[in-house]
Amino acid sequence: MASAAGPAAVALAPGQQTLSLAGQLQASAPGVAYASPEAALAGYRAGDFQPVPGHLGRGYGKAPVWLALTLDLNALGIEPAVLEVGPAFLDRVTGWLAVDGGRLQPLGNAGDQVPPDQTPLRGLKPAFFVHPPHGPATVLLRLDTTSTQVAMVTLHRLEGYLARTAIEHLVLGGALAIGLTLVLVALGQYATQRKPVYLLWLAYVGATTGVWFCVDGLAYRHLPWRDLSQVNTLTSALAILSLAFPLLLITRLFDLRRWVHLVLAAWGWLLIGATALGVLFGSLQVPGLMHLLSSPLLLAAAGVIVQQMLRGERLVRRYGLPLLVLALLSLHNLGANLGWFSYGYVALYGWQVAGLCNLILLQWGFIDQVRRRNRHLEAERHALNDQLSQQNQVLEARVADRTQELQAALTQVQQAETRQRQLLSMASHEFRTPSAVIKASLDSLRYLRDQIPADVAQRLANMRQASQRLIELANDLIRQDRLQDRLVDPALRERLELGGLLRELVAQYPHAGWLRIAPTSPCWVDADPALLKIALNNLVHNAERHGQGAAHGVEVRLSVTPDQAHVAVADRGPGVPQADRDRIFERYVSAAADPGSGLGLPIVRDIAHTHGGGVAVHGAHPSGCVFVFSLPCRTRENAAAG
Repeated sequence: MASAAGPAAVALAPGQQTLSLAGQLQASAPGVAYASPEAALAGYRAGDFQPVPGHLGRGYGKAPVWLALTLDLNALGIEPAVLEVGPAFLDRVTGWLAVDGGRLQPLGNAGDQVPPDQTPLRGLKPAFFVHPPHGPATVLLRLDTTSTQVAMVTLHRLEGYLARTAIEHLVLGGALAIGLTLVLVALGQYATQRKPVYLLWLAYVGATTGVWFCVDGLAYRHLPWRDLSQVNTLTSALAILSLAFPLLLITRLFDLRRWVHLVLAAWGWLLIGATALGVLFGSLQVPGLMHLLSSPLLLAAAGVIVQQMLRGERLVRRYGLPLLVLALLSLHNLGANLGWFSYGYVALYGWQVAGLCNLILLQWGFIDQVRRRNRHLEAERHALNDQLSQQNQVLEARVADRTQELQAALTQVQQAETRQRQLLSMASHEFRTPSAVIKASLDSLRYLRDQIPADVAQRLANMRQASQRLIELANDLIRQDRLQDRLVDPALRERLELGGLLRELVAQYPHAGWLRIAPTSPCWVDADPALLKIALNNLVHNAERHGQGAAHGVEVRLSVTPDQAHVAVADRGPGVPQADRDRIFERYVSAAADPGSGLGLPIVRDIAHTHGGGVAVHGAHPSGCVFVFSLPCRTRENAAAG
């Protein structure tokens, strides 16, 4: 039986499914400890308990709190009632039912530190079956918690409890699904944008969604925890981080005064660092205390938002009001947990609803910001493409103009080259005729050498030598002019036996006893005989001139490899200096010791290259040099088959 000082018995009306017991409870006085449920029941019946005006909310503390109320369940008939004690993050709730005057009947243990298989009902919140006794009965509850001392007690009919629990699962599961979707969207934004603000946003959404998952009982209900203390650790850590990340996010989104920016950023990073150390060392007391001390910063953040709204900042006009509501409801939740405000559904769920709406709105804002940025980038891309297209058109026009200029210049060069060749050809023929006359006259004076003084004879010899050089220069120029047409005409090539061609060439020299051709097997080449004779004649003539005939000796050797024929023309003259060997094959360049025209060896090189061969110069021992003229050759069998 209830004491005279106790409240009247509470009963469910006929047809009523759910009854909130706010204002119907009595609680043990702060600082009063009862060693047993019997002692607590005696204290309640003695009037030592204090009436609770609404839901219980005494702030943070670790001491057990006893609750008691009197129920009249006769209207239920034989159907059991369900006594639900919220919120879901309570560590342990133990219940008893006093029947038969004073006998205590255990109702069981529940809470997120009680293994789920040991609870009477596996709901989101601690809940107990209460069977109808004969007459009014006293329900005694003991709350053990390491966080806030709060309680929201509700009486349900069984079918009402099942329906309400299903709805809670649906609503909280939907909110969790929305939160996880926002996490994935935020992750995608950070992966594509790679900016710090999107990383903070991802951390904020993840921490807030994790807090909802823990404080509403979903983590305890659906995760297979082995160590249930991890539930409290994770809940506390996520609760602290869900405050730290928005502080940092505010510093990124809004244009704050420097000292406000520094304070919010410093406190946010301190919360994150303290939480990391707390998780590492298994103690979240220090970061938890910092979380409690953050209420002035929440108030300051709300003030900053209001100030920014009054200043007309664009971002704050769009997102400031939801953030302000979230900050105020978070302050209310923190104050209710501390016992400053009455605890209720607004304190428990208000900040969650505001947080969900705020997350959705901010996420839409970030998406819209990315879309606007992409549209801006797309417009810039189109502008750049148009500019590039215009530049390409200008460049194409310039290239066309430049091509025309180059074609005109090429035509002029070709015309100038044609005129130059005509001039050289004419000059060469004109030079050769008087030079030949002069040489012939000088040659005729050789018969009078006995009658001519020695000094005059020497001068005549010098004049004869100069006229001979002039004739050779004219001949080289004529050959060079003729080669311009013949070098590109493959139709003039014939199959020749190179050894026979060399013998014919040597036979043209009247005093060729000093010329020697090394014996070799027949070697067949495909060549223009006129060009080949010019090249070989130039080499032999150079060797004769520098080797001074039989005084030093000139040797022509023909050697054959499987695919190459090599004609080596050696002399015993002064040789070619090493520094000049790479330059003597250039036009109008001659060795220091050779005052020639500088056209003979370039002619030899061009003829060799035209036939797919080459020419090189090497030093000889003890003096002189060797010019090697190489051509592709055929064996006798290949020549016959060809």
